[in-house]
Amino acid sequence: MSEIETPSIERFIHDWILDTETLADLIPQNSLIVGDVQDDDLTPPYATIDAETETDWRTNTGRGDRAEVMIMGWFNSFQEGKNWAKKTEDRLDNQTRADAEIKVKHFRRMGYSYEQEENGDWRFDVPFMCKYHVLV
Repeated sequence: MSEIETPSIERFIHDWILDTETLADLIPQNSLIVGDVQDDDLTPPYATIDAETETDWRTNTGRGDRAEVMIMGWFNSFQEGKNWAKKTEDRLDNQTRADAEIKVKHFRRMGYSYEQEENGDWRFDVPFMCKYHVLV
């Protein structure tokens, strides 16, 4: 018996970013990664999307989940990273979006932070709080 795959909010946000013209131009499509990065060969710019999810409620039409979403980007320059972080917040904050499996009802930025890593790259963390409905 095969396991039914649950819709992924990370994959949903990945596709949302790629469909958002001003964001898709800032990170190459193959450099926007769902989940943790385990590849030391990646070079900036690249970004990851990760989420901690909890179910709030269930009905016969689906369930309501909330997630703390972290979108992290790595860049060679501070200004490039700051531009990306600001545009990511501006384009996704307070937006709604739906597809056949997920309907985002609330997507709220929580402020971004940054730090320079030992190798000189800049990492920008852009967290969001997300409430969404998973349709069945």
